[in-house]
Parts: sequence; structure tokens; C-alpha cells
Amino acid sequence: MLLKGRGERREWSGELTYTRNGRPSGSLRFAVRLDPENYSGVVAVRHQRQNPWGEVEAPEPYAIKLTATDQPFGGLRWWLICPVSGLHCASLFLPYGARKLGSRQAYRLGYVSQRQSPHDTSIERVRKLRKKIGGGDNITTPLPHKPKWMRWRTYDRHVAAIRAAEGPLLVHSIAAYESLRASLRKSA
Repeated sequence: MLLKGRGERREWSGELTYTRNGRPSGSLRFAVRLDPENYSGVVAVRHQRQNPWGEVEAPEPYAIKLTATDQPFGGLRWWLICPVSGLHCASLFLPYGARKLGSRQAYRLGYVSQRQSPHDTSIERVRKLRKKIGGGDNITTPLPHKPKWMRWRTYDRHVAAIRAAEGPLLVHSIAAYESLRASLRKSA
């Protein structure tokens, strides 16, 4: 968060609610107090959430410290200090089983791309390229026609990139098919 002037509002509070599959699954109440002159602040947090078995978990309230750094063109950038690891971070997470918000490093959380197989990575690459020319998420549909606003040269370049990305996808798909076929032969 970026605080431009030192005379701005320094305290506020609120509540965030979140859902899972369209149903409420938790809430987070917070109160923020900033002290820009000392480059510090605190966020008082109280959260509750529903676990997968329908029970409501509500750990004790706790405080998350804030620190600020000067920005080159004025103002301050505020950083959260992870209550689990003590590291400066921009985002905090609350995975299942955790009682406090913590940084990605504190809970050893990975990015989605780190858990993807080469096949999944190929599918995502083709989807992303198809969206550039107005395609949808379904990679089995024919390529869309050239958008009215796009030059032919650009469209042709995107189509060539899609065709190039579909090659590894086809290789991964054939390998998955052969693996499934071999396992079905063994079980029969």
C-alpha cells in the first residue's frame, strides 16, 4: 500500500468476507493504525473460517506489524511483517490448518506453475496464445477468425506461435495416452 502524504488518515478498520464455491466460508476483521513519522504501524486481526467439515474456527486475535520505506518520488510504501517468520512481505496467506496469516515463505507455499506437469504447462501456453486472437479456454475448438482490429501479419504470427506450442502438447498427449493404454493392458 502506498501512502502519499504524511497528513492523511492514519487509522481505519473493516471486514473482509470470503467464499468457497459461492458459499460464505470465513471473515477477517481488521483495524489499521499507522505512524508514518516512525515508519511503523500495526494491523489488529481477528479472523474466523469454516473448515472443510463445517466447523467454525476462530483463533485468538493478533497483531501484524507494519514497516514503511521511502519511495523515490515521495510517499511511503508499507510492508507487512510476517507474524510467523518475521520477514517483510507484501501479501499474507492463511492455508488450511494455519492459525495465523503468514508469508508464502513461512508456509512454504509454491506457485501454481511450480506444481504443473509439462502437459499442464503446454495446455496453459496454448490457451494463453489463443486468447491473444480472441479464442476461448477450449483448445479443441478451431482457431477463431482474425479479429477486425488485428493486422494480418500479427494474426499470422500468433497462429504460427499457437501451432508451435501445440507440437509439445501433442507429444505430451500421446505419451499420456500410451501410458494409460499400457496400464489398461496390464490390468486386463
